[in-house]
Amino acid sequence: MSGGFPYQSAFDEATETKLEIFENYLKEWLPTFIYGSRSQTINIVDFFAGCGYDVEGNPGSPVRILRVIKGYKEHIVRNDGQIRVLLNEKNSAKYKELKKITEDEIRSTGLSNRNLKVTCTDIDFEMLFDVVKPYLSSGNNFLFFDQNGIKYFTKEILLFLDNAPKTDFMVFVSSSYVNRFGFPEHLPDFNIDRDRKDYFHIHQHLLNYFRKWIPSGSDLKLYPFSLKKENSGNIYGLVFGSKHLLGVEKFLNVAWKINSNNGNANFDIEGDHQKLQTNLFMSPRLTKKEAFEKEFSENFCMKGVFDNKEAYLFTLDKGHPPSHAKDILTKMRNEGILEHFSYPKINYKQIYTEKNVVNFRVKNGR
Repeated sequence: MSGGFPYQSAFDEATETKLEIFENYLKEWLPTFIYGSRSQTINIVDFFAGCGYDVEGNPGSPVRILRVIKGYKEHIVRNDGQIRVLLNEKNSAKYKELKKITEDEIRSTGLSNRNLKVTCTDIDFEMLFDVVKPYLSSGNNFLFFDQNGIKYFTKEILLFLDNAPKTDFMVFVSSSYVNRFGFPEHLPDFNIDRDRKDYFHIHQHLLNYFRKWIPSGSDLKLYPFSLKKENSGNIYGLVFGSKHLLGVEKFLNVAWKINSNNGNANFDIEGDHQKLQTNLFMSPRLTKKEAFEKEFSENFCMKGVFDNKEAYLFTLDKGHPPSHAKDILTKMRNEGILEHFSYPKINYKQIYTEKNVVNFRVKNGR
């Protein structure tokens, strides 16, 4: 680790959470291609990489990327995986530090230039994105937009990503900036007056606005994770995007492990803790997980007959991991609502790879 840190302070708790989500998703994403067919090309792009560490030596996204790759060295070599990593940092001081740090980290992976090629650049985002575009037509891509603000995630970029094959992405958005300034030049028709009244959900409202950019018929799914800064109370957030159900499943698994109460924030965004503090004079209010269980049960009880694929898609669409559906289905069976079944088989591998179909039937009179 090099000595002069251009970062002037340590990462705060929200930043650490952001980096943890990024790293944990990368750990889930990378094996999909490393363990697959031989000689697969994998592209990882970090558009706003920073210098690699904060002032206390906590690793940033570039170091985390290379360490995740190092953890799969044996499988990468065995399957002749070809990983291309592009790290960009426009700030000259951070760029110099980034180059030094990545050289050390690359050596520590023990991978040859055939299996791992890392490029560091220090150019403007718009220019870099044009350079990157042709590479995204081949290979499996993961893009990280860790911007300061909102302006580098535009409708044009989202539409390009929607058309890019095999591309997952994660975008950091300074949602509180939108709450303060509106940014009509970047977000026309965004109802800032409405959303200022619901400040804690500003990132969710912003994500709903981004969803309107997605063309009808697209398979692209967007999911949020709100981040509240402890010292200022400002709300920021991540936007995750994928057109593949397995990518969505992996992200939701990661997000709900970060916060098992709501899966979409590093704080009690839904007020679930308060909902649990009921008294004799208040009707009980449902937590996020309880509300999902109620909606899930009512929806499929009305159908009468349904299968595990329907249950799986419904669960992902509502922003919940497959394990939640599995627990609900098991509970419905144990309570005599559903006819007996041995195992619900609610995940991508069982449904789409192994082609396992499980039919569920609501018992008569329920």
